[in-house]
Formats: sequence, structure tokens, C-alpha cells
Amino acid sequence: MSSIRKRWNYFLDGPCLPWNQNRIIVAGNGTTGDDDSISMLNEPWDLSIDSNFNLYISDTTNSRIIMFPSGSLVGIPLTSGSGSNLSQVVHPRGSVIDTYGNLYVADAGNYRIMKYANITSASQSPPIIGEVVVNADFGTGYDKMGNDADVAVDSLGNIFVSDSNHRVLKWAPGATNGTLVAGRGDGYWGDGADELRNPIAIYVDQNMTLYIADSDNNRIQKWISGSSEGTTVGQLYHPTDVVVDSNGTIYAWSSAKLYRFYPGSTSGTIVISSYTARSYGFKFDSVGNVYVATYWDNTIDKYTVNNASCSTYMPHYELYSAKANIYLIFLSQVVEWQQFHKCHQKLFQRQV
Repeated sequence: MSSIRKRWNYFLDGPCLPWNQNRIIVAGNGTTGDDDSISMLNEPWDLSIDSNFNLYISDTTNSRIIMFPSGSLVGIPLTSGSGSNLSQVVHPRGSVIDTYGNLYVADAGNYRIMKYANITSASQSPPIIGEVVVNADFGTGYDKMGNDADVAVDSLGNIFVSDSNHRVLKWAPGATNGTLVAGRGDGYWGDGADELRNPIAIYVDQNMTLYIADSDNNRIQKWISGSSEGTTVGQLYHPTDVVVDSNGTIYAWSSAKLYRFYPGSTSGTIVISSYTARSYGFKFDSVGNVYVATYWDNTIDKYTVNNASCSTYMPHYELYSAKANIYLIFLSQVVEWQQFHKCHQKLFQRQV
């Protein structure tokens, strides 16, 4: 992925962007379904969204990846049951679609990362056949992993994996060993600047800076590429997912709420209050709607963006997001310049 060949435009309307608080269920029906069900889920961990608004769900306890076509409440199972062959997964967790449209899934039960090339096309002919791009046994060595919770991919094709060894490893394309990028690396946890404790979710930005939902330390850690320590950029109770825009605004999930952290502040504001008791994954779509995988409620909930109630408009810029595939383009003129200048001065200077 040395160059960008495919771009999906995501429109988030700056610092005042609000979301409607009434959820819309777009997958599952709130009851537990088995692996034969095409309308029910069983503890969905995460989801990814392609350029056609199709949903690819890590239906964890059913050990499958299931697609819900845009606008449909009837899913299409894409994998062929619980197992270790190339069409199977065991307890899949975090997922991401890269800028080429490839789907990556943390296949936790098999201690591996699966890649499904051109998922929009491949999903038309299930079962999908994946490629093992990170293959490890259980353990603490750098050629091994604990239960992998999340996966991220940077612009060079490096794969980042957070696991139960309280660390994040980076796997270069074709590598058989990972390299430590965050945490102690020996399987032990801590709360120091160079330590992690249950890093459930990760995100890599366009500068290859790593953001970590350091869940049991109740913080979001920012880990600059090549650094041996992280910096706390958000404080909240047991965060379970994180996304960051190109201006450094952080979105993090915690205790059934989506928080927004402005650059320079470790205190977030609530922008969505959810119905669910627990979630491990959320994503934005191309118009700024938020989709939440409700782990215990067995649904995917959608919160629509409410552009009409936001009066601040921004100038044109573009964002690359390795975890959520977010590209932001602001097309209109500045209406409230003072608010824009205060929150986005550095970004504006880069663009002009």
C-alpha cells in the first residue's frame, strides 16, 4: 500500500458535529442467534463498512464473518464455520478495511490475522477464502501472540496487532516475527508510560502514530512511531475502541457512550449515549453516521449524523484513517471563523 489508489470520502462537520441519539438497528434483532441464523447475531465484537455501505460483522460467538448488505436486515454468512482452514475463523474480533478495499480480521481463536482481498467483490461468492497475513501460536514471544483483540494497517502495509500480552506488535508484510511498538512485550502489564494493561483497540493515523485504548488503565495512549513511551491523550473509564481524525480529534467508546476529545484536552465530551451495556467496536460511514456493534444486545446500531443542527462549516481538507478508512473533505466556506481557527489552526496552516 505504498500509494493510495482508492479513496472513500467521509464528511464530518468539524467540532460541533452532532448525532441523533435514537438508534436505528441495521443488523440483528436483539436476540441471540446461532451460526445458522441469517438475521440474528451472537456477541458481535466489531464491524467494518465498505464503499457501498455493506456491513462486515465479526459475529464472535458464532465464529463467523457475516455481511449485511446495505439496507437489509438479512445477512449473508461469508465464512464456512468454526475452524482453521482459509474459509473459517474462530471467535473473530477487531476488523478494518484498508484503502484498497481489503478486509483484515483478528481471528482470535486461531492466533492469526486474516486478509480478504477486495471484500466487496469477494463477498458476492461465499464462502470467502482468506490469506493468513499474521500467523502465530499462543505465547509471549514476538513470533507468537495472546488473544488478539484488534488490528490496524498503515499506509505501508504494516499490520499492527494488540493482544492479551498487554502489548502491540507490528508485522511487516511477509514477516514471520513481529516487532514491539508499545507495551513491555513480556506478557506483563503496568500503568507506566511504557506499559499497557489490556489494550483492547488500536488505531494508526497517517503519520503512523499509534493510538491505543488502554482499557484497564482507563486511558487513551498516543504512541509516536519509534518512541519507547506513550503519552496519555484521553482519560475515561475502560475505553474499548478509538478513532482519531487528522486534526488530532479523538473519538473513543466507553461505558455505552461515544466521547470526543479535542486536541490538547484529556477530558472528553459525550456525543452519543447508547442503549448497549457493552461495545468493542464502532465505525463511521461516508456521511458521518456512526455504527456500533453491541456485544451483549446482539445488534449493530446506527446513529445518524445531524448536519442540520451544526452551523459551523469548514474549508476543504482530506484525512486518511487507517482503522476506520476515514477521508474527510470539507467543501464549504468558513461561516464561523473564530471557532474554526481555535480548534483547527494547525490543520488550516498545513493546507494553505
